[in-house]
Amino acid sequence: MCQLWLNLPAKHKMDAPRYQPILAKQIQPVPLSSDGSDDGVVKVIAGEFRGVKGPAKTFSPVDLWSVEVKTLGKAFELEIAE
Repeated sequence: MCQLWLNLPAKHKMDAPRYQPILAKQIQPVPLSSDGSDDGVVKVIAGEFRGVKGPAKTFSPVDLWSVEVKTLGKAFELEIAE
């Protein structure tokens, strides 16, 4: 379970909070290594990773990933949009 609270722009501060039930089967795993090896996975909850978009809808752009590393001692690069 995860709760994500984001700061809204001033004109939207008093908007009603929004709840989104997101099931594990809605979160697509993406291989951590760009070569497709089984070194780990990135589960995209919100935002995008390597072209895969998460199911969470956010008011402001945000990336929220759950990263599982299976190969210890190996370096990985996670591309983060500016």
